[in-house]
Amino acid sequence: MTRTYHISNLSEDSMRARIADMLALEKIFYRDFGLNYSHEVWTEQNFLYPLPGKWELSKIAFDDDDRVIAFWIASHDGAADLRGHRGGTHPDWRRSGVWRDCFERIRADGRRLGLKTMSHTVNADNPNAVRAWTALGFRILSGDELAAFKARRHREGDRIVGEKLISPEGYAYHALYQEI
Repeated sequence: MTRTYHISNLSEDSMRARIADMLALEKIFYRDFGLNYSHEVWTEQNFLYPLPGKWELSKIAFDDDDRVIAFWIASHDGAADLRGHRGGTHPDWRRSGVWRDCFERIRADGRRLGLKTMSHTVNADNPNAVRAWTALGFRILSGDELAAFKARRHREGDRIVGEKLISPEGYAYHALYQEI
């Protein structure tokens, strides 16, 4: 039996209507990955925080029973960069193609909005996430490109060690980038 899903834009209204589902999926991600998912636990306030282009770019995926199986929160910098903020896929739907489908739709929307690049950070201690992002065509920044990313993202408190950004709290991240 083939499983199917559908993806929608994640509007502010749909976020408010499905916030309990989003928070429940976040708990699953923390159950599976702990602090390797993220050192920052998102709350309703984080999910609803307004960002440029957020409601045009972000996606939510549902199974045939209308359960939330994936989401991807994105925005842009007001210029050329599409930014990934948060996301993931329910464990039962990993390797189903839903994450790549969300990515393709977000990238297409970014192109339509005239954005030129897409960037994100990922916990360096989460090799599965790093592999998933690089499989989507992202590359890990280093050297001058990483320094420029750090400045562009206003991560003044971070320090650069090799290919990683190290937060003041000691968390290590890779900066990911691709042209869209």
